[in-house]
Amino acid sequence: MTTGGVYDRPGHRFVDIDEVVVALGRSVQPRPPTEAERAFMTSHQGLRSLAKQTA
Repeated sequence: MTTGGVYDRPGHRFVDIDEVVVALGRSVQPRPPTEAERAFMTSHQGLRSLAKQTA
């Protein structure tokens, strides 16, 4: 997992992930994360919070 996005230059905005998924012809409803994915997301969120405090 990474942090990124799709930028709409004419609209001057980042495209919402739901719009990207629908444009790709997929369902918008994601599967529930696994225990390992939840642990990673929690860790990632913590690291981002720490980085924002020290920036």
